[in-house]
Amino acid sequence: MSIPFLAEMGSLTGEKKYYDDAIRQVLQMSKYLFRWDKGLYDHGVNIHNANDPDIYWGRANGWLIVSIVDLLDVLPEKYKGRDKV
Repeated sequence: MSIPFLAEMGSLTGEKKYYDDAIRQVLQMSKYLFRWDKGLYDHGVNIHNANDPDIYWGRANGWLIVSIVDLLDVLPEKYKGRDKV
């Protein structure tokens, strides 16, 4: 939920710390929640439970994708980490 806020703060203030935090959050969420075999983000993960069910919630996937697009919309083209997002 904070990615669009961080993206806009970076755009408004020019302070890199906001962009850096937004990029970090996208990459961490993708590391733990994106399921390549489904092409979707899982609703949540419990890394301590091997039987954690995969739940694909459409609205959550939509909001996450919108957040990523918001970030890419304001992130400078040559910004470090943009290519990973």
